[in-house]
Amino acid sequence: MNQPFEQLLPYVRAIVGSPSDGVVEFIGSAFLCRDAEGIALITAAHVTDHLTDKYPLFIDRPNEGLVRVCGNIIATKSNIKNRADDKIDIAVIRLKTEISKKLSNTPMLEPHQLDINNECDCSNGFVVVGFPVSKNKHNVKDNNILAMPYGVCSNEASDEIYSLLGVTKSKHIAIHLNKKEVFSEENNKRNAIGLVGLSGAPVWGVTKEGKGKVVSVLTEHHQKNIKAMLTTKINVLYRNE
Repeated sequence: MNQPFEQLLPYVRAIVGSPSDGVVEFIGSAFLCRDAEGIALITAAHVTDHLTDKYPLFIDRPNEGLVRVCGNIIATKSNIKNRADDKIDIAVIRLKTEISKKLSNTPMLEPHQLDINNECDCSNGFVVVGFPVSKNKHNVKDNNILAMPYGVCSNEASDEIYSLLGVTKSKHIAIHLNKKEVFSEENNKRNAIGLVGLSGAPVWGVTKEGKGKVVSVLTEHHQKNIKAMLTTKINVLYRNE
């Protein structure tokens, strides 16, 4: 997993909220993409649900401090607070020019690194990288968040899991994850940590040559009768539907 993990990690950002000065809470994960229209922050829609005038969200830039999230939000809609009715659950924030300038030195994905045409074969599985809350308690130092990433490498879930989740492969990728059957890079068995905070993380589809693209965005994770992570395909953002 090490190579695709290292390829993806520079582009993944921790998203934190601040209910008051000097206090931060880890909310989710996201990534930045630069295209002809400017810079976009892509994450799960339920991550952006936290954003209000009284509860600002910030993008973490390692060793460079925090940048406030500010821009035009395009997100799927939901009538339920926990978005149980929203299986797409994806959001794009077109950042304001002044915010984009502050991110000029921050690594960003380009459109050619996204699986816009749904062509990546993903024969070597998937890698998810994000910032789980359990590894990132309120740790502030000189306006920098000491964020600790976490990665998972796995394969596509069975067709039965898609049925249990109530989704299809046209817009989603379900990825197998049994937290009690996880192995480290050294092949030592261990329990996976809690995945709260990985929502909005990019999913890297790995080809048989070891290359890959961002194919989807993580939106849900389950463990009881459905041991899987649900992700929304990135090309959903580019469909005319």
